[in-house]
Amino acid sequence: MLFHVNLYCLQGKRNAEFSGKAKSRSLPFYGMNSNLNLPESQEPRHETTSLNARPLITLPDFLNLIPLKTAKVVSAVPVPNKDKLYHLELEVGSERRTIVSGIREWYPNPEELVGKTIAILYNLEPKKLGGVMSQGMLLAALDDEGKFSLLVAEKPVKSGAEIR
Repeated sequence: MLFHVNLYCLQGKRNAEFSGKAKSRSLPFYGMNSNLNLPESQEPRHETTSLNARPLITLPDFLNLIPLKTAKVVSAVPVPNKDKLYHLELEVGSERRTIVSGIREWYPNPEELVGKTIAILYNLEPKKLGGVMSQGMLLAALDDEGKFSLLVAEKPVKSGAEIR
């Protein structure tokens, strides 16, 4: 395989100005020679939808990889020093979970959220947001006109129920 190396990289200046921030310069290499005749991949090709040109997945893939569950909002409080974030305490079946979400713009009164049964992504990797560990993600819709809606159970359903 042949690689074309940028002269900028060879001059030893590649990392001279780099301090962990992305630069607008191109990468220090141009990649593989596009004229190589490589064998076709043995992986199955996935069809794409015209909506977003994303690959289609199977129902078992969706159900196994992306567990969605219902969760009852027990409390909602603003995260200190963060204008957009709420710290939500949720009941997910017999478990308690914390989710930090940037929905304050659409719900200025946190008490509006308490008691709602919402949809959450259950197995999202925990991440610290605004100094609080978030253990999932709530699901909502936001259209191109700025209209926002939480995905809320239409009828009473137990928290922790699987969404299918």
